[in-house]
Formats: sequence, structure tokens, C-alpha cells
Amino acid sequence: PPPSPPPSPPPSPPPSPPPPSPPPSPPPAPPPPSPPAPPPIIDLVHAIRFGFELNDTVTGTALSLSGGVQLLELDAPKRTSLLAISGATPTCGPGCGRGVASFTGVTNEAVVSGDNETGIAPNGARTLSAWFLQKAAEEVPHRDAALVGYGGTGVVEGSWFEIQLETGEVVASFGPTCTVVGASYTADEWHHVLITYGPGTQASNGQVAVYLDGVPTTAEPACTVATVDGRLRVGESASSKDIYAGYVAEVGLFTGFFRDNDVHQLIDFVDPKAYFNWREGGIAPSPPPPPSPPSPPPLPPTPPPALPPPPAGIGAGEPCTPPQPGEEDPCEAPFTCTCYSAGKVPMGFNTKRRRSKKADKRVLLFGNVPDTLTCICS
Repeated sequence: PPPSPPPSPPPSPPPSPPPPSPPPSPPPAPPPPSPPAPPPIIDLVHAIRFGFELNDTVTGTALSLSGGVQLLELDAPKRTSLLAISGATPTCGPGCGRGVASFTGVTNEAVVSGDNETGIAPNGARTLSAWFLQKAAEEVPHRDAALVGYGGTGVVEGSWFEIQLETGEVVASFGPTCTVVGASYTADEWHHVLITYGPGTQASNGQVAVYLDGVPTTAEPACTVATVDGRLRVGESASSKDIYAGYVAEVGLFTGFFRDNDVHQLIDFVDPKAYFNWREGGIAPSPPPPPSPPSPPPLPPTPPPALPPPPAGIGAGEPCTPPQPGEEDPCEAPFTCTCYSAGKVPMGFNTKRRRSKKADKRVLLFGNVPDTLTCICS
């Protein structure tokens, strides 16, 4: 017989199922938000106090005086000698080394910083502050003058940064025609003036505010601001303006754009160097005011006053007046006002004989009853 075929191999086991896939990893947590950038710091670059040390209070470099400029210390006698001082005035006690510069307006007089540059970028934010008292027109024929500023010369728009006085108004000037006009001032009185500039975007030329005694006038300059750096000058103009005649005190040049609160604090402290040292080297722009607290919920309506309790009725056995039709019975329940004639004894009465020979009296348990008609609560 033919040989038997070899046995068939056992069937292969079914393939093992693939291992379960691990659960997907959770998405990475978003990074924590970056803290807001701190506001830019406002720093004092130059401070000219016109003290007898004749140097810049911030940089320490010597000031140069030209013409007939005089320095007057602000002690009490000198303050009294100045004309018509009124309102807020930069003041200083004797020997404090702070004063005013007096310009006659007759010769080319100026006080110039010894530093060749301010270090502020051509389009950087900056602020100029000063106190001034301009002499009256009858003393000096010209009214238009440069008070303080720095920058280039010539006719290039946007090349300087200057406080000017024109026909009784304070002006922020960036060029021959690029100006922002502020409020009017009064001659022979002290005033505080401050101009501040903040750079804009590609679509704007920035923002300018001109403060006179703390009240601002804001506008956008009509030119691209690109101030040429240079020396800070008081009473002398890079713009070929007329020479100034009057007094100047507390000149300060700052980096940064001032807000209302910064201006008011600077006026209150008067001395910019002391103020900014007190603030440890600089101040940040004023933060926005905190949000107003939510209004409290309205109070629930006041309930009407409780009605007085009804008067208590007349007690049993007490005299009463019969009610008229429609009136309530005056007696307390369950009694009613009932009238009786002589000889009729109501419920609750007893009779007793008096020892006297007089007629019997009807006697209520709690009192006598008259012989005539009577009404009682019974």
C-alpha cells in the first residue's frame, strides 16, 4: 500500500491583538502671561536753579553767563523787591543757594549749560519746565522772546524744542512755523510754564501739551520732530527770537512725557531736583485712577408703619353710649351696650336690702346702678 501522507501541521494561532495605544498627551500648558512692561521713567536731565554756585544741579557742570544777567537769591527782601508777586511763587529761605536770573532785555543776555548735549533722542519724549515773570511792556518794547530751549538753528522745521512767549501767550516751538500755542499770561506776575512732548506713530507726529500754571493746552505738532541735540539755553534762542526781559527761576529739562498729576506735583514741590531725588531718581507717568467701586444694591422698600392697635372695648359693667347705626359696639366682646330702665335688673345684678328705710337699690356685683335709665356693657 502507498505510504500514508505526513500529518498536517497544526493551524497557526490567531495573531495577537495590537497593544492599546497610550492616551494622547495633554496639550502643553500655555506659558504664563508676561508681566506688563514697566512705564517709562521720567528723569531729570538738567536743573538750573540760579544759585551762587553757578553750575547745573544735576550734571555739576559750570553755567556760562553772558551780557548783564544778574542772579538774585530768593530771600525775603529780594522777593519783596520783585514787582507784583502774586499767586504761587518759587520761594526759598535765606542762604539756600537758589534764586532767580534777571534779564534786562537790553543786551544779548543768556545763561547756557556747560554740557554740549542733553542725551535725548531727536524724537524722544521730553519736558521743559520753568518759572518766569516777564516785565511789563512799558519797560521793554518787545513782547516776543525765547524763554528756554535747545536745538538747532536756521529754518529747519522740527529741529528745536523751545518755550517762547508771543503777544502774551506761552508757546511750544519746534521750528519756524511748527508751534503749539498755549494760554495767555499776565506780565509782572509769576507763572509756571511747562511744555511736554511724546512721540507718535508713523501716522502722527506725536502729542504736545503746553501747561500754564497747571492748565494744559494739547495738540499734535504740525511737523516731524527731530530735535538737534545741544546746549540748554535760558533767555537766548536757537530760533532767532527776540531777547527776553524779566525773571526766570527753576529751569528743568526732563526725559519722558508729563501727565497732569506730574505737573501739579512739580509745581507743588517747586524744586525739581529735590522733588526727583525724593522720588528716588525718577517718577513713572501717573497710573490711571482706580475703577470706581460698584454701586451698593438698592435698599428694600421701607414697609409702611404698623397701624396702631384698635382701641380696647369698654369692660363689663362700665357705662357706655349706644352706637349709632353703622357704628361698632363700644363694648368688648362678648358684651354689648344695653340700656336699662329703673326697676329692671340686668343679668349680673343682685338686689339687697339696705338697712335704711329707703327703697331697695339694685347693686351690681362691682358697683351701684342709678335708679334712672342707664346704659352699661352687659
